[in-house]
Amino acid sequence: MVMETPPDMNKPSPSPGLLNRALITVGGVWYGLRHSILTRQYRGKLRRFWLGNFRRGYVRRSLTQRRGECRQCGVCCGLGNTCPVLHEKKLCLIYRGYRPRSCRLFPIDERDIRDVELLGGTCGYHFVKTEKHVEPGQGESARKDS
Repeated sequence: MVMETPPDMNKPSPSPGLLNRALITVGGVWYGLRHSILTRQYRGKLRRFWLGNFRRGYVRRSLTQRRGECRQCGVCCGLGNTCPVLHEKKLCLIYRGYRPRSCRLFPIDERDIRDVELLGGTCGYHFVKTEKHVEPGQGESARKDS
């Protein structure tokens, strides 16, 4: 939904709801906030696909910092489009069996949790910050000796 001028906010929206009526502007063009949220969700899907398949080291390190467990609320299954194996009661039909890699890895990092929160969900996972281990001869001590 791209408009050159903002619509009259006093008129009823063809699809009611705050997300469809709230507007943002980018480069002088008005966009519905819903457009912005969907764009973010699909960018997140592409990012997770890229990370899961081509940046496995990053994913491995990130998952060592992940704590908690899946609440099986189904919110992450609806990022962008609803998963076809999601039951009517928001339960995954293949949760205990074979799940795609992207589902098993979710959430990869804090950005994924923010995407769930953007849709009003609360993810059962969180991430902890771990201190990076510096090997002797590297880091600050190596600079002081030089």
